[in-house]
Amino acid sequence: MAAVPKTRRPELLSKLEGHTGTVNRAKIVKGEDAVITVSDDKSMRVWVKRDSGQYWPTICQIYQAAASALEYDSNSQRLFVGLGSGLLHEYKLSGDLNRIDPKRTYSAHGNRITALQFVPQMDWILSVSRDKTFQWCCTKTGRKLAVSRHRRGAWT
Repeated sequence: MAAVPKTRRPELLSKLEGHTGTVNRAKIVKGEDAVITVSDDKSMRVWVKRDSGQYWPTICQIYQAAASALEYDSNSQRLFVGLGSGLLHEYKLSGDLNRIDPKRTYSAHGNRITALQFVPQMDWILSVSRDKTFQWCCTKTGRKLAVSRHRRGAWT
């Protein structure tokens, strides 16, 4: 009988403390000791690891509705935040991770956005919502390209 390998217990390396609501999504910033989060507390935060080893927010953007979805493309530094109201915000994140520049706001959906996917080759942002729609918009023009409605629901 083969010996059962002993598994190590997971070790908590870091904590991000500051959100007061459920964190809906987190993305690691490629090539940096940084994380982007969105939360039901109506905030999006960019957290950067400091010399002390702790993560501190360098950006805290507050919205009028819960921040429910997040997409970040590290190559173009484009950041997309979907809200519980159905709005979708597009930003450019600065190289030093200390500033976001608003690019466009899309009136994307009639209900909470639950998932986002950026397609850089096509300059499309895809979104899914609790309004039972899947849609995609052109990020160059801001135009809605297509909407697909589903009777049974389209959210993830």
